[in-house]
Amino acid sequence: MLDSHPRLAIPPESHFIVRLAYRRLRLMHRPELALERILAHTRFRAWDLDPDDARAFVTRARAASYPDVVRAVFDAYASAYGKPRWGDKTPGYVHFLPELAQLFPDAQFIHVVRDGREVAVSVSERDWWPGSPVSAAFWWRRYVRVGREAGTRLGPDRYLELRLERLIADPQAELGSVCAFLGESYDPAMLAYPTRSRGRMGLSSAEPLPPHLSHIAEPPTARLRSWSDGLPSSVAAQVEAACWPMLQQLGYDTRRPAVALRLAARSRWLADLPPRVRLFLSDQRHPQRADT
Repeated sequence: MLDSHPRLAIPPESHFIVRLAYRRLRLMHRPELALERILAHTRFRAWDLDPDDARAFVTRARAASYPDVVRAVFDAYASAYGKPRWGDKTPGYVHFLPELAQLFPDAQFIHVVRDGREVAVSVSERDWWPGSPVSAAFWWRRYVRVGREAGTRLGPDRYLELRLERLIADPQAELGSVCAFLGESYDPAMLAYPTRSRGRMGLSSAEPLPPHLSHIAEPPTARLRSWSDGLPSSVAAQVEAACWPMLQQLGYDTRRPAVALRLAARSRWLADLPPRVRLFLSDQRHPQRADT
């Protein structure tokens, strides 16, 4: 939706901003090396951006630090689409808002929150998730908590919380609030994203979308399926129990099955791993995602 705005460019998930900042501290004040690490990253190559264009933008910006290089690379991407502003949609960054806010003092953050039960089941179906729906529920709870706590510290000028359910129910009103937060005017083109989805992914109109992205070619649709469909009742109860404290804070309708909560605790280990450890485990499970 934001990428469909005439002034905003949102590339595919980057991942490299945090990965390189954490793992390549020597890049902070070596812009040439930082740029080459970004250009060699698997995620950057998916942007379909000419590396020479990125190099030209970095040179023109006289980038002197890692954040300067990142800005220039994103500027190059936005320029390729004739847009003056850019953003980044990488869900995992919610655990790194303080670090990103320090790297980019003028950045604004939009935290999209969805029913944790739906998130847990969806995440557990992805090939990159090594755990169960229950461990994914704890993971959601922790990530939302950390993101909201960081947002409180950032303040309303830099942090906006957006409920997915409200966005689906009234997309024009919610997107109007998002645009006001960003200092932009709402544009109806933002709701025309289904017509652009295949082209933005480099697919022809006849080519199918990947299964996990099939709904981006559809208008906002509520309750595509029930989160508990296909789950044994005991697992569904544990998922709901694991999500319960945060669901209550967010105002979702739920119940707290005490026995299920005790059973769910056995699956909590993955959610309690520090974020840097999860980055490492993700790279071992999918080596092509690691920075090079």
